[in-house]
Amino acid sequence: MGTIPGAELAGASGGAELAELDAVLGDEQAPLFSVGQVSELVGMQPRFLRRLDSMGVVSPSRSEGDHRRYSRADIRRLLDARSLMRDGVSVAGVRHVFELKDRVVELEEALRTARIGVDRRRSSRRVAGRQRGSDLRGGQ
Repeated sequence: MGTIPGAELAGASGGAELAELDAVLGDEQAPLFSVGQVSELVGMQPRFLRRLDSMGVVSPSRSEGDHRRYSRADIRRLLDARSLMRDGVSVAGVRHVFELKDRVVELEEALRTARIGVDRRRSSRRVAGRQRGSDLRGGQ
């Protein structure tokens, strides 16, 4: 019977390497792409990508050699920026839209956390109320 190409990677160390690779590739924030690759993917000149970085529209990571490295999240943000600019929004406007979107995400998270806290306190009060009621009935 023939072997499956790449099956030798499924050995003990290969399995760990594949798991590590899956973790990196699945990570939206993993800085995987160079300026050239992103330029081709999103249809923007490298010079313009650098401008968007300098203006704070996108903030790619830096490699040890100080080269920009973009994540999938960065690419998604660039595509959103391109769409806004095609609709006539300036680069400064795009940055402001993104700042507002980021703030909305922060506020939604804070609200979610607050709601969880309220739900826990209500639940604790219900449990405490049942225990007091049980104590009162048991002592009669």
